[in-house]
Amino acid sequence: NFGKYKGMPVAEVLRRDPGYYSWILQGDFTLNTKQMLTKIRIREAGK
Repeated sequence: NFGKYKGMPVAEVLRRDPGYYSWILQGDFTLNTKQMLTKIRIREAGK
């Protein structure tokens, strides 16, 4: 749950705002957070 997308599933956030993924990767987030987002992004791309 991050800011304006609080309560929204991560997969939905990535669909609505693809640039959010880059923002997270470049931001001051834990490696675990970045890895989880990457896994979700890859999973969603395969659908």
